Order: sequence, then structure tokens, then C-alpha cells
Amino acid sequence: MRNNKMRTYLFIFAILLSGFAFSQKENFISEQGKVIDSLEVKNIENLVDSLRIDTTLIKISIDSISLPTKFSNEQNLFEADIYYKSNEIVRITLSQSGINFAFQYSVGGSIVDYFLKNNKLIFVDEKYTDNSRTGSCGAIEMNNKIYYNEGELIQTRTNGGCYEPRIKLEWLDSIFEKVYQISIDKIN
Repeated sequence: MRNNKMRTYLFIFAILLSGFAFSQKENFISEQGKVIDSLEVKNIENLVDSLRIDTTLIKISIDSISLPTKFSNEQNLFEADIYYKSNEIVRITLSQSGINFAFQYSVGGSIVDYFLKNNKLIFVDEKYTDNSRTGSCGAIEMNNKIYYNEGELIQTRTNGGCYEPRIKLEWLDSIFEKVYQISIDKIN
């Protein structure tokens, strides 16, 4: 009888301990060495998801902005869609299309989505495709996700492993600054 009671207590203790272990928040170290709570990243992702589907946002499009390309200082034309609410920009979508051939085949291009909260960058989603590449890796298809808190880089994620550098933060930051200023001028 006493042995069964001990087993019951051990069983209950094991269940409680496993529940405690799985309910703990995961922390990780940011790019600058700051400890970041995983819930912070999840909150950013939730806000971004809600902004992507928000039909009440006002959209303004700019047809041609001359900016340097991802891999050179050569200037190319980009298109921008600016989304805002109550004179606050919450999203900027920047696209640069590649050379299109017949039958809708495209050599490539890029789309960069910038998301903001309180006029500060919180998330960048960059998608880049280059179908003109050949070799062991074949076409380049990258999707880079960059998380910020109060303007500070906290996490990066990428799926492009074959070509370096996968994430060009300086390029993403510099074109954001230019397009953000143009966007502010456009909505005011």
C-alpha cells in the first residue's frame, strides 16, 4: 500500500515538473548580446500577421524610386506601396522586378516588406529570387526575416544557405531610410 502511494506521488510530481518545464519562456541572445524573450518575437510576428490582413489601412503607391540593387551600387527602379493609418506608416512594400520573358518566365527580383510600430522598424521580410544562376546550387531563392525591438536588431532568420552573404543588413537599412523618408513626404 505504501509503495503505491509513493508511486502516485512520484507520478504527480513528474507531471507537475514536466508542465513547469514546458511552460517556461525561451530566451535567446540578440545579435548585440542582449537577452531577448521568445514571446517578444512571437508578438512581433502576430502584429505583422495582423497588419498583412488589415483592410482598413490606406495604401499609396509610388511607381519609380531609384535605389541601389542588393548586390551592387548600380541604380534600379523600384516600386513602393506605403500602408498607413492615422498618418502613421505601418508597412512599406518595396519591389524590384527582374527581366520578364515570354510565358511569364522571370529571371528574378526582390520584394522587401518593412513593418513599423510607433514609427520604428520592427520587422523586415525580404524575398529574393534569381533564376539566372546555374551550378551546384541552381537558382537562388532566399527568404530573410529580420526582427527589431526599439530600432535594435534582435534576431535574423534565413533559408538561403548556398550563396553568401545571405542577409545584407546595410543594404536593407539604407534603402529603408530612403524609402521611409519619401513615404513620409508622400503622406503629409
